[in-house]
Amino acid sequence: MPIDEDGNRADIISGPDSIPGRMNLGRLYAPYFNAAARDVKKMVLEAFGYDRNFKGKVTIEHVAAIPKEKYDLGVSIMLKFYNIISERQYREFTENLNEEEQLHWVMLYINEPPYLYIPVDSEKLLDEVVVEIEKNFKLVYGPVSYVGRSGQKVTTKNKFRIAPLYMMLLDKIADAWLSVDIGKHSNFGILAAMNRMDKHSTPWRRTPPRLFGETESQLYCCYGGREMIAELLDRSGNITSQKEIAKKILHEPNPTNIEELLDRDKIPLGNARPIQITQHLFNCAGFRVKYGEEK
Repeated sequence: MPIDEDGNRADIISGPDSIPGRMNLGRLYAPYFNAAARDVKKMVLEAFGYDRNFKGKVTIEHVAAIPKEKYDLGVSIMLKFYNIISERQYREFTENLNEEEQLHWVMLYINEPPYLYIPVDSEKLLDEVVVEIEKNFKLVYGPVSYVGRSGQKVTTKNKFRIAPLYMMLLDKIADAWLSVDIGKHSNFGILAAMNRMDKHSTPWRRTPPRLFGETESQLYCCYGGREMIAELLDRSGNITSQKEIAKKILHEPNPTNIEELLDRDKIPLGNARPIQITQHLFNCAGFRVKYGEEK
């Protein structure tokens, strides 16, 4: 994975298209502020006399032993950053803490990842905060390097920022058998909803949650064409097609590699039961719908 000049290595690479696509521009501020807090903390550690990548743990005694000149310099950098990005944290440290409590704050600042308190009713606009940070601090922002498929190290021409970002993994793991070969049909030959008896008669579902919604149908039409949609709908709603598919799979010498599952000259499209019912209703109303030639 890519690594920047300061040794920060990416865990995830995400495309930028989803941010304007979902109109979630606030997503840009979170990694920037996290990166700023990380880089400023490294500046504070250097001012205290530690290595900028120090990962150890310190006690209050260690903090108290830092030379006063270095301690004051590091705290001034930390407070300067707080005053820009979180005035409440700045006021809390400077106005409400005694000397011992300030030492404890600095100890936690060294030992733990940077913590920022930026409430929704913050007095400053976020874009103004970004401008102030850029004016007062030099953050890590430049080319990144990675090992390409050729095995050679590659350095990008463009600048990138590798930044921490809190991500929540949504639980979308199904705990039921949702896959359906042929859905349950009603006595009219169309897909039927499950009743109470069906839900507990088998350990799997007898009816899919949904075959196609409007959005999915439009996407399939765009990428696969109308023929693909017609084929899938016919296989789910045409009992004759379903019987032929089952027979073909059972009698085929190589059932996992069937060249043609359905012969559409023998079983043409357009004869699924929902279409037949619709055509019957139209006929009763006095008109008939026919397929026209595609121009």
